[in-house]
Amino acid sequence: MLSRITQRQLEYFVASGEAGSIIGASERIHVSSPSISAAITHIESELGVQLFVRHHAQGVSLTAIGHQVLKEAKLILEQMMNLYTIASESMNNVRGPLRVGCLDTLAPMLTPELVFGFGRAFPGVRITLVEGHHEQLLKQLRAADIDIALTYDLVPANDIAFTSLAQLPPYVMVGEHHPLATQSAVTIQDLATMPMVLLDMPWSREYFLGLFSEAGVTPNVVMRSGNMEVVRAMVA
Repeated sequence: MLSRITQRQLEYFVASGEAGSIIGASERIHVSSPSISAAITHIESELGVQLFVRHHAQGVSLTAIGHQVLKEAKLILEQMMNLYTIASESMNNVRGPLRVGCLDTLAPMLTPELVFGFGRAFPGVRITLVEGHHEQLLKQLRAADIDIALTYDLVPANDIAFTSLAQLPPYVMVGEHHPLATQSAVTIQDLATMPMVLLDMPWSREYFLGLFSEAGVTPNVVMRSGNMEVVRAMVA
């Protein structure tokens, strides 16, 4: 009977059981709620038991048998993943799922190469991308919701290993007709009196304001936004 239940259906069931709601599972694994609901219904039909109690607008809760099935489903998925590990090690090949978190502001630059470049180099890897600000990514790393995060080394985290991939100095973004547009470099003092549109995201905000503070000047912040594209549009 179990052969008629797929690995993907088990993954949807486990995600729902851990999230306590189908919507929560949908946001976590980036799969539509109807697909998850259909998978759960199929498993219940195959096993002939009710796995969840549905609460209108309040998510789902596991039944007694649902808790037992959830435990066994996790073991099955772990064993199935071990098959990939064994095969990968024997072939000296990288394969399996990889959940990658990426800082919102870096995502437009990095994710295309990550998906297509890395995907071509390691076709056996299934990449799932999660975007968020720095604080969100660290939280997801600690909760094991993602495997790796691409972000700035803004805040020391003793419980997270950080490897520097590149050194990116701060730069100034101005309109093409701005007086500073033709200069190759400027000082913080040059910027102090000019109207500034601040990227208002956790830690990014503190980082940029800290540049002015270290120079002993106060920035003239006239607008704030947590969306990089909005910041670009305001500057333009």
